[in-house]
Amino acid sequence: MANGFNVYFCEDSLVLKKYSSFNTKTAGELLCGLFAYYAHEFNFHDNVISIRTGGILTKVSKNWVKKVGRDN
Repeated sequence: MANGFNVYFCEDSLVLKKYSSFNTKTAGELLCGLFAYYAHEFNFHDNVISIRTGGILTKVSKNWVKKVGRDN
């Protein structure tokens, strides 16, 4: 525990194996796909990436609607 949060890290590869995927792409192909998605498809104007939820949230749901900097 750290500051009341569970920060456990599992090092047992046999336990982690059940979370693996059947991905056949190389690390380079996955990285290029990530860059392509965020460069051409992701809507940065209206959305944010949430590490906490593991998904996409709208800026409105986060109450991040004030325009700043180059968003004017």
